[in-house]
Amino acid sequence: MKDLSPSDLFEIRPQSLFSSRDTDYLYDFYAPMIGLKAVSLFLALLHETPGETLSHDAFLSKNQSSVGEMVASLSALEAVGLVGSYLKKGEKFNYFIYCLYAPK
Repeated sequence: MKDLSPSDLFEIRPQSLFSSRDTDYLYDFYAPMIGLKAVSLFLALLHETPGETLSHDAFLSKNQSSVGEMVASLSALEAVGLVGSYLKKGEKFNYFIYCLYAPK
């Protein structure tokens, strides 16, 4: 995971079809490996509007989280293939794209 700042922007791009059973898979299989904070972050990202540009600051405030917790959770989610993150560097801020994949 790249370093991120609260002023950086991001958008969500779902890459899979998600079913109602995915939440069960997240809690039963993934939560013991990556932790509940990472699962919670995944679900929070999944509930954002795809393609909408958001700031990390607004997202973190809304979800009562911190940059450090988000970075750690994103690293865990990337390790198990639930999230792919891409970075476009800018002069004043960076722009992230988080691609979400359904649990396998």
